[in-house]
Amino acid sequence: MRPLFPRRAPPASAALVIAIALALASSAAAPAQEWTPYAAPPSVQAGPGRILSTSLTPREGSVTLAGKSHRSNMYDGLLLPPLLRLEPGDSLRVLLVNRMAPGEANVTNLHFHGFAVSPRPPADNVTMTHVDPGASYQYAMRLPADHAEGLFWYHAHAHGTSYEQLRGGMSGAISIGDPRRHFSGPIRTAPELFLLLKQYEPDTNTSISTVNGVERVRLPDMRAGQVQFWRIANISTERYYRMQLRGPGGRLVAFRTLARDGNVVRDGAPVMDTTILLGAGQRAEIAVSGAEPGEYTLAATDFTRQTPDALTPLVVDSAALLARVRVLPAIGATAGRADPLAGRGGHPGEAEEIRLLASRLPRNVVRDTIEFEIIRAADQPTRFLIDSLAYDPDRVDKTLRVGQTYEWTITNPTLSWHPFHIHQTDFLVLRAGGERMPPDYRLDTVNVPPGGEAVIRFTYRRPATAGPFVYHCHVLFHEDNGMMANVVLQNRATAAAPAAAPAQAHAHAGSH
Repeated sequence: MRPLFPRRAPPASAALVIAIALALASSAAAPAQEWTPYAAPPSVQAGPGRILSTSLTPREGSVTLAGKSHRSNMYDGLLLPPLLRLEPGDSLRVLLVNRMAPGEANVTNLHFHGFAVSPRPPADNVTMTHVDPGASYQYAMRLPADHAEGLFWYHAHAHGTSYEQLRGGMSGAISIGDPRRHFSGPIRTAPELFLLLKQYEPDTNTSISTVNGVERVRLPDMRAGQVQFWRIANISTERYYRMQLRGPGGRLVAFRTLARDGNVVRDGAPVMDTTILLGAGQRAEIAVSGAEPGEYTLAATDFTRQTPDALTPLVVDSAALLARVRVLPAIGATAGRADPLAGRGGHPGEAEEIRLLASRLPRNVVRDTIEFEIIRAADQPTRFLIDSLAYDPDRVDKTLRVGQTYEWTITNPTLSWHPFHIHQTDFLVLRAGGERMPPDYRLDTVNVPPGGEAVIRFTYRRPATAGPFVYHCHVLFHEDNGMMANVVLQNRATAAAPAAAPAQAHAHAGSH
């Protein structure tokens, strides 16, 4: 097993471990009716001319979980809004119609997380585009013909309001292409199942882990030796999911990772794992097979997201049962089949991109350091900073250039985990938690452990991505309270630093 993150959080107390174990045992023995049959997310696909045109309307809606009704602002009033299905080269048009109640807390916009498209309006812009309650805004963009394939997502990203809006449910998924096409054998034809993880928190007293808008999902049965393709996304505001798949007798089951953060693994030998750690915003797409009949359960184990000191509270993302699948005895073609997850496969283009990034000589790489900071004082509000500065929409923090390779060391002296995300590109993770990472795929979000660091390397190769965008901690409470910074990406090597900061010309949409 190759861990996706080499550094582990500090262990929970013995009492907490016992409580979680009892909760898991109790849930595992629960009646079958407590598991909701799997239902695919509603989806919208590109039509003639390969254009996907749709609308999203944030408004108040209701959802019933654990027998209780809750109300919050959601897209189209749904906890599970439409999945957008695209292919590389498609055009996307989304009309955002803000039907939330009047007030500054309900100013919103959209971010298309992981897209390699223009950050200028009317495309994937979060620094200048703000949609007031009662207003609408037309987003429009075209995906490059060679855009990465996999699972992406959309969510509200107006600074200062994103945390409250996402914890109430304002996020959804996007599929671009199909990672299965890059693999042969049973994986290529495996049934596709979406597991969209959302920590729903409509108020300060309610926190419920949902999968596709419900609490627990029973997946369609499969035969021993068959394969299912699970597309998992953490579209929550801040919670971590550290997940394992266990089979009969509680035995740990290995699976094959096909894609991470919308990037198919490089062409080569199988990438096998037994644990997935997904911080907010991260995605993993895996091929799963059961060798023996019985019940298989995907569960999140307890995860210490923040360790305590005199001023810092303990934060534990508690264990949760997420999905279950029954594996039936093999018959026919599956009987006696060799390992259905074996064999080569992956994306040759991703292998070349990784090779280019990994082979850069030091003299061709511009190095920099980014530091997360949390400053707590007994008599002052907590400050969330990057490089000792809180976010300022009228300040340019980094000026980058298309075609230049950058290596950033992201340090974290705090007691909290921070998922680092930068817009409009993916990066190769060279090290995380002090250990070298295997270069099997690129990410757009990387977890930086307490007291540790992550070293990433990236190149903006597409001139279309030039413009203003941001990097930030994807724990959105941290981001909304200062852990974000502005980037201006320039096309020309000799271009002067911009005279105007990226957010000085805020475009508030007018009334609809």
